Amino acid sequence: MKTQQRPKAEKGELDRNEWDFRSIPKSEIEACFIYEYARELARQSPRISALFAIGQIGCSAGKNTPRFDEGRQAYIRNIMTACFPEFPTINEDWFPDTPWEGLGQEVRSGLVKEVNNSPQHYWNSLPIHKLRIETIKFAKNVGTNGTFRHVREPFREEDISQIESGFLKINWNYPDGELKRAFAKWLSEERKDREKRGLTEIKYQPKGRGGFRDRLNWLGALRVKKHYPKRQLVDHADTNLKVDAPYCHLPDLLKCAKKAAKLLDMLLLRSTGRS
Repeated sequence: MKTQQRPKAEKGELDRNEWDFRSIPKSEIEACFIYEYARELARQSPRISALFAIGQIGCSAGKNTPRFDEGRQAYIRNIMTACFPEFPTINEDWFPDTPWEGLGQEVRSGLVKEVNNSPQHYWNSLPIHKLRIETIKFAKNVGTNGTFRHVREPFREEDISQIESGFLKINWNYPDGELKRAFAKWLSEERKDREKRGLTEIKYQPKGRGGFRDRLNWLGALRVKKHYPKRQLVDHADTNLKVDAPYCHLPDLLKCAKKAAKLLDMLLLRSTGRS
């Protein structure tokens, strides 16, 4: 005769601030992304957790002691800035346990300001030898006025007049992430230059995803997935989620949780390689 097993206890509700980032203002979204992914790294990585333990020992000894500086400033900040060049200075005990929306507005504003004012923000301090773009502009169709000729297909007739030709120099010793950031900085400057010339229209609007808010939603999905057992997420043979989450259906939740996990793995690998 089989012994009847007691039903497993249900997990308590996950704090909404751990997964719901819809109310984060646009001005805070980048700093929130850095802060929340850093929290997750600190909680997942035994190595980073150990460094925080060293930092807490330093705190108990006093903020002006060498042990505090060693634990909080040197090791922890180094490993976090390896993942996020704009990672702000945090000397308080609320990190990594307190979610972004659990912080006071004054604290959040200070972190946003530090991220935005960081010399590494958008790689503004990126040396020119990492990525160098020299652009030669043509007033008319480069196919008739420039050295290079473009095939008309798949470009449409009206698109060719918007093409500009230039030269690109890349130092391949740098990782793709840094090169992409440098290119993004150059692209932003060129767009501003076009705006000054009255060329503001963007005909083909992108439909892609993956910005800061999307990545935060991925992280929320990962936290929901890790917190609840499957029996609490959905009923048998049903995909509709029974709990509050950033996505309504289990397949979407799992897919986006996987994206967050992959991004976290990449960040951990980067911190391990540079520290």
